[in-house]
Amino acid sequence: MQELMNLKHECDLMTERIRSTRANIEYLIDSIKDRSPKGVDPEKWKKFLAEWNSFQIEYSNFQF
Repeated sequence: MQELMNLKHECDLMTERIRSTRANIEYLIDSIKDRSPKGVDPEKWKKFLAEWNSFQIEYSNFQF
């Protein structure tokens, strides 16, 4: 039983890390999405944002 509780705790920690990482990525992209980062081709940046938005839509129902 203790092993099961330890596994659940590990899963909870991993889930929190995933949430935190996703939130950080979303914040960074939102903060710079209106301009391409220095040294990045604007067309490649637009393509990346389109792919990111597609990813967000595809996984929007997946809850952590």
